[in-house]
This record gives sequence, C-alpha cells and structure tokens, in this order.
Amino acid sequence: MSVAKGNCLPAQSGGPTAVINASVAGAAEEAMKHPEISGVYAALNGIRGQVDVEVGGDGLPVYVRLEKQMLDKKTAAYTLK
Repeated sequence: MSVAKGNCLPAQSGGPTAVINASVAGAAEEAMKHPEISGVYAALNGIRGQVDVEVGGDGLPVYVRLEKQMLDKKTAAYTLK
C-alpha cells in the first residue's frame, strides 16, 4: 500500500473554543510525528480562514506553518508570533 505524502491543514468547527483548540492541537502534534507529512499549517481565523481564504500581496493564500515550539501545553493552542 502506498502512503500519501504532502502537507496537513487540520480544521474543526463547532464547539467550545478550548475543545476545538485541543482537538486541532492534537491533530497537528500527531501529524508532526510523521515524516511523510512535509508541513503542518493553520489558516488564520481557523476554519473561517479556509472558507474565506485570505490572500497575501503575492496573490497566494495566507497560511501559517505550525512548529512544535509554538504549542502552549497549558491551553492546547498554538501561538502565532
């Protein structure tokens, strides 16, 4: 069986913010463990940012690459700096 390779863009909608943060953080952390996943990204403003794609000055969608050190273990949320 072949393994899919590429990037990961986890998304979730509906529910309390803390639950969504924890779910997406868990999915992102798990994705980062797999070498076949090149990068884990987040859309600005969550799923709304994926629906209403924000476009940068170069005309490409604006996504943020997540890194392990960005995860706040207390809140299970990624801090975009």
